[in-house]
Amino acid sequence: MVKFKIVFFWVFFFVSLLSHSIAVEPEKVELSESGQKSLAEIYTRYKSGSYDGALNLIKKLEKEYKGKNKEKLEGLLNYWKGIIYNRLQYFEESKTSFKKALSLGHKPNDIYYEFAQSLYALDELKKSRHLFMKSALNGYRPAISLYYVAFISQTIGDYRLAVKAYRRIEKLKDEEKASVLQASRMQVADIYLTAVDKQKNQVEFLQERVLSEFENALLFDPDSILAKDIRRKVLKLKDKYGLILLKLRNGRPTVFPRRFIKLTQEFGQDTNAISTGDPTSTALGSTMYSYTDFYVRRAYYSGNSVSLSPELKANFTYYTNSATDIRELNNYTYTPALRTTQEHTLFGKPASFLIDYEFNRTETNIDNNGYTFNSDSSTYMFGHRSNFMKYGESIFRYKFKDLTSYLNSSTNSTRTYSYEQVWNLGDGYILLSFLTYAKTRYTTEGNASDVNTLTSRMDFILPRVFNYATPTLSYTYTSADYFNNTDRGNETTHGLGLKFTRVISKKRRANLALDYSSVDSATATYTYDKTKLSFNMEFLF
Repeated sequence: MVKFKIVFFWVFFFVSLLSHSIAVEPEKVELSESGQKSLAEIYTRYKSGSYDGALNLIKKLEKEYKGKNKEKLEGLLNYWKGIIYNRLQYFEESKTSFKKALSLGHKPNDIYYEFAQSLYALDELKKSRHLFMKSALNGYRPAISLYYVAFISQTIGDYRLAVKAYRRIEKLKDEEKASVLQASRMQVADIYLTAVDKQKNQVEFLQERVLSEFENALLFDPDSILAKDIRRKVLKLKDKYGLILLKLRNGRPTVFPRRFIKLTQEFGQDTNAISTGDPTSTALGSTMYSYTDFYVRRAYYSGNSVSLSPELKANFTYYTNSATDIRELNNYTYTPALRTTQEHTLFGKPASFLIDYEFNRTETNIDNNGYTFNSDSSTYMFGHRSNFMKYGESIFRYKFKDLTSYLNSSTNSTRTYSYEQVWNLGDGYILLSFLTYAKTRYTTEGNASDVNTLTSRMDFILPRVFNYATPTLSYTYTSADYFNNTDRGNETTHGLGLKFTRVISKKRRANLALDYSSVDSATATYTYDKTKLSFNMEFLF
């Protein structure tokens, strides 16, 4: 099978090379007038395809020539014999002639390439690979020479060198690599494909190595004949694995890419900064701010039903207002988490059990003396995601959160029950609805900050406007019952939001948002309005 693969590749590729070969002119050698005429005639017959005629003239000239520079002429004639024997597919004779030419010091630019062709046909693969590499290093047909180096390495099982040579083709000039670049990318995918069954996580390896390489090959020329073969190969590959490696057992797609990194940089103006972590906080005043957020996630799959996604989120918020109360809000947070799902079906549709753990550490600029510990929290979440409604996914969650603060009076626990629903309304309109009920209890029994909170939110995503940006309208209503505090009683918050999202490229996105909220309390101290205008850029890696 290997032998057949080598011969088939050589015949196909060699025929294509013939149509693009550069005619080699005879080297200038000081000969007699009759000798010069003989060289010119050899060249003429070679160009016209009369290889036997050219070969006969070479043999005659070798036999009859008695003048000076005979050794130099002999090197030239052996080089020509090697070229002609290659065209006639007399590879043993070609090999002998090229060896003779090199021994006589005759080394024209293409001799290593042509010599390598004859050795390749004779199945002397390692020697052929060595000469093709010399050809590439000498700058003669570097892309094709490297392709042969890679393909030979692939054939004999030296996959590391094969991939290295294919990758070197990518670094050549566009005009040099154009003829083989798509094929080289496809071969890299084929090499990785041989290793799929040996991987513990076949899902990840297939998608991130094999399919991504095939996609990269298609990008070069989606309309080529080779592109059609690549698409057929991808379809057969998916069919071979029964899509189990691409979808979980209930048909839900796996997360792709497995590794996801996002960096967000935001700048904005807040007319009334507040500290959401302090139950007794009030509005503090207007300030500009900067917010930097880093997020990284990695997905793993166990079989075709369980996923585990460790992630890390870290951010930094900085307020420019120099007022002490606002400067104290400057903070660092980092949040490692583990998200897990167990896939199953409900009423014949995809469903998932969700179990998450999240740890959060916050450090703030307390008393403007540098960043110190503010709070730690651990959150446990149990949920269920299903598609029992035709409009979109439904998610029920229960969260239990324990928070330890640098102030004992702020240490608390919160139990949260939530329901999320996606409403796909068609024509690009999507409605996201959230209903959450939370019970927060502080360490001290009967604490006046104990609160029961009911929050309802709706996000209405509209189709892209003028093919430029996607608008989102949002409304939030919150009712907070401070049942141990008759002064505050029941506080309500109304929030309105407008956001425009612009996808700049596959890995860059911009968001412009305007948010307004109004808090109504029985105590004037806790009644305020605030407006926040922000712009951020998201960078995906």
